[in-house]
Amino acid sequence: VAFASEDESPRELDGRMVAVWMGGQPVIRWFQDQGDHGLLRTQDPSVRPLRLALDDELPRIRRILWIEGAR
Repeated sequence: VAFASEDESPRELDGRMVAVWMGGQPVIRWFQDQGDHGLLRTQDPSVRPLRLALDDELPRIRRILWIEGAR
């Protein structure tokens, strides 16, 4: 997985696939900006999205640039 090196605002990341570091591990999800929080969604609509507070302690969020499949 390759991700952007620069910071972007939650508004700029809305609708994009992102990597979010949670507990020291990257989580890859679709990001939805909700103002004071963000939702991290999978492609499976039956999986409940993760809620992410968008406050002063915002975790590292980066836009996914590309993903290379397993061989």
